[in-house]
Amino acid sequence: MSKIKIFIIGILFLTVCNAFAKINIAVLDLEPIGIERNFSLVNSDILREALLKYSKFNLIEREKLENVIKEQNLQTSGLVKNSVNIGNLVGAKKIISGKISNYGGKYVKYMVSIKIVDVESGSIDIIKNFEVRNIDHMKSTIEQVAFYISNNIRFKPLLFNNKGEWFIPIGQNEGVNIGDIYTIFKSYSIGRAKNQFKEELPIALCEIENVYSNGSKIKIISKKEDIKKNNTVKKGNYLKEFSITKKGKIIINSLPNGAKIYINGNFIGQTPKNIDNLLTGIYIIELRKGGYAPYKGKIHLTQGRIINVKKELKEVVELKDLISDINVPRQKTDHRKALLLGVIPGAGGIYNGYPKKGIATILGTIMPLMGTLLANNNISTYESRLNDNPE
Repeated sequence: MSKIKIFIIGILFLTVCNAFAKINIAVLDLEPIGIERNFSLVNSDILREALLKYSKFNLIEREKLENVIKEQNLQTSGLVKNSVNIGNLVGAKKIISGKISNYGGKYVKYMVSIKIVDVESGSIDIIKNFEVRNIDHMKSTIEQVAFYISNNIRFKPLLFNNKGEWFIPIGQNEGVNIGDIYTIFKSYSIGRAKNQFKEELPIALCEIENVYSNGSKIKIISKKEDIKKNNTVKKGNYLKEFSITKKGKIIINSLPNGAKIYINGNFIGQTPKNIDNLLTGIYIIELRKGGYAPYKGKIHLTQGRIINVKKELKEVVELKDLISDINVPRQKTDHRKALLLGVIPGAGGIYNGYPKKGIATILGTIMPLMGTLLANNNISTYESRLNDNPE
């Protein structure tokens, strides 16, 4: 083959990789919990800038995202719930949302929670919490979040060219090396709710044959069934693991972390947790955490299967929330402080990042009391004058 032909083939390959490698992602503004909204907006922009450093991502412009949100008349509280709809409207494959919470601990000041939803399937790809020691470490933590997303986000990596060869859209920029072994997975959602369980089955092994800046050519080593374009890949040999054990695996994550896990009524630990070498059968999974509604689901585990349970727990209203004007963030403070904030009208709002509404509540409570006190004082003064000057 002449050098010109090789050059032309190389250019065509890079063009294909550049066209298909990039994943369209949209980043919703991080929700502030116990902090000022401007602080969360600044860090949302830092996250977007950090993600742009990775060649695999094509970031949907914030202006386009805001226009869609405005046209759909969506409130801030409903953005996460409507993330799949928003993703379809802006052409995103993945929607990234999250929160920055004032954790208020001695060694952990803030907590950054990230959730990534696959727009096509509606399933949750990633749920992850990141601890921040203090405000000086916030930027480096946000960059760590972007790095984690780049290394763990799911994508559709298998490309088919005219000569029947397979390629994946990650290369030198993502640290791929010649000789690396990757497992090819077939994945699909199961259960009634698409965002509850995602099942993965390893079906083939491949080896990196050539590496380019934005893509790599792979060689199929072995396979159990035919490979399709919507299969995903993960570095390492998982096919060997499951062909030997003939058992299944359950990966359980929750948002927030730290939920107690019960399987068939038995406590087995807290989220996040990987449970290996499980026998086939039906398992009842329960997640419980104080301040959140419990979750219960049933799965059927078969040989060699990996089932991801990713659940965002729903907060429940407690007595101290009803006393305060705005919910007090239960996970960000100790019990004494939560009780104090709960009994002072408006204090929960100020702590939760809504100073104007909190102050308005305090004033709305104090002013009538002051008016009553002044009125009583005027009446007492008038009665005193009458007693001093009887007609």
